[in-house]
Amino acid sequence: MISKFGKKQKDFNSQVKTFNSSIYTVLKRNFQYYRFKYSFPGKNSILIIEPNSHSHGEVLPYFVKYFLEKKYNVDVVISPWLDHMKALHMLNHKRLRKYTFNPLKNKNFILKKIHKYKYIFFNSQIIYYNGEEVSIFKYYPYLNNYREKIYCIQHHIEHLDKNDIKNHTIILTELPNTNTDLLVANPHYFGNVKITQKNESCTNFIIVGSTEQKRKDFNLLFDAIYKLINIGVTNFHITHIGRGNIELPQNIEKYFSLKGYLDYKTMYEEIEKSDFILPLLNPDIKEHQRYIKNGTSGSFQLIYGFLKPSIIHKYFATTYHFDDNNSIIYETNENLYTAMNNAIKIPQKEYSALQENLKIYADKIEKESLNNLDRNFK
Repeated sequence: MISKFGKKQKDFNSQVKTFNSSIYTVLKRNFQYYRFKYSFPGKNSILIIEPNSHSHGEVLPYFVKYFLEKKYNVDVVISPWLDHMKALHMLNHKRLRKYTFNPLKNKNFILKKIHKYKYIFFNSQIIYYNGEEVSIFKYYPYLNNYREKIYCIQHHIEHLDKNDIKNHTIILTELPNTNTDLLVANPHYFGNVKITQKNESCTNFIIVGSTEQKRKDFNLLFDAIYKLINIGVTNFHITHIGRGNIELPQNIEKYFSLKGYLDYKTMYEEIEKSDFILPLLNPDIKEHQRYIKNGTSGSFQLIYGFLKPSIIHKYFATTYHFDDNNSIIYETNENLYTAMNNAIKIPQKEYSALQENLKIYADKIEKESLNNLDRNFK
């Protein structure tokens, strides 16, 4: 039994440990900020910034790698969270310097250094701040004086501004009615990934992303699973990676592995072990319309990068050039289970053909992306 004094001492020690840990964290982050503030960019340097603390880390490696290959010195500012989540774990280069602090905490963090960089590259033009979506040019007003050297990725085409320099605004895919002056570059580099064959005994479907219905429709999936079970098909498993909770019906829990938030390295390893990606997009849900009008889904970049065929509704497939040669398409929501059943039964030879055709298209958009970027970054 612990005495009253012993319990107080234990509680005190725990509080001291927590306090010391907090102090260490604050000092470490301040050190990173001052390390950036007083560093001197090398010749022909570019600064890449992800202003959001928890978003778009999967996009960063492609552009960092691109600029390194173009012989730039690359400084990167990301949040401690994205660093903790290993967003850039696959990149280690003598011309790459990484600074981990929150760029939203000090609005003037770049003001005195902006002229020292050849270009400033924002990985997101929109900042998710206090529940709102705010342009970097509004959050950092002084950036308006340097638009000629600023490039940024617009993940929300509905927020395009009349003052944006069109060929300085990058979108990740060309959507219907997209302004042709925008710079299209599709990032699907995730390191030296393993391109794997289909699992033989149990087909592994993977879902990556938030569980919110405005992102994914899990009710479609539940309905499909019940239909598969009713026809005697049970040799499948569903892996979900991402934030949010899923209330699984008890009688289908055994078909799921809910991984929650994983760091990028671990997430990529899970994708390598999977067979098919399930975007779970429903054309009847208004919010899902944005994926053919105003933005893309990270799932599509993963499909290209890992050559994992998708099970996708025809309504969305056409926009992203998915067809029967590289994906498994279903025409109505009710037929998701049929598409999943076809995926489960597909032989290895046909699965490999889907992957080969995906690679042909992934290589095509990679070539187009590089050409588009090269016209702007000499």
